[in-house]
Amino acid sequence: MDNADIVFSTNAGIFSPSVLEVLPSFNAVIVDEAAACTLPSVLIPIVAASKKQGSHTSLIVALVGDPHQLCPVVKTRHRIAKQILEESLLQRLLEKRDDRVKSVFLGVQYRMHPVICRMVSEVFYDAKLRNGSCVYENGCSSSAPYNGHPQKSFGPFVVYHVQRAKCTSSSYLRQRFPENRNVEYAEAVLFLFESLLSSYSGFDFRNRITIISPYQEQISTFGGCD
Repeated sequence: MDNADIVFSTNAGIFSPSVLEVLPSFNAVIVDEAAACTLPSVLIPIVAASKKQGSHTSLIVALVGDPHQLCPVVKTRHRIAKQILEESLLQRLLEKRDDRVKSVFLGVQYRMHPVICRMVSEVFYDAKLRNGSCVYENGCSSSAPYNGHPQKSFGPFVVYHVQRAKCTSSSYLRQRFPENRNVEYAEAVLFLFESLLSSYSGFDFRNRITIISPYQEQISTFGGCD
């Protein structure tokens, strides 16, 4: 490691005694996904670099991340500690607007459909997010047949408000899954799924539909449906 120009490590791993012993002196620290890191974890590589470098030269620190995406995951019942740790160092520096801190906004995206990008840009990025040329070149923006649905039920981005009061308690899913799950949501998703298949029976949907839920129990609800 003595001749290494770049050292890759986790935040905590760089401070282990065995690594510090052979770690060369360097003048820059780059922390990826910094918005998802707690403040103490980001300070670990910075302190490690400072210890090896000494006080003779300045240290460059670059925090790469997006405060609008996932925040640090903090599991504690202490309310104040949770509140402090959930705010990353990157977010603190951006909100402080210190002239000594230089920030760069990467305003071109290459993954999302333009319609989805427009919503994300307006809600989170003050309408500053733009689409890269490859978004149009790779066919991402091409209109699928179901995007032209008369009621606009199936588009690149649609939000549905599921009103629980309109769902019956004697449904197939309610009888099969009496546990504490969002059965009404599952019914709504299945209704949309079946409507999509029946409305566009000539379209090949194989490997094109994904149902995502943040809860494992909700996933198992779908898995038990015929």
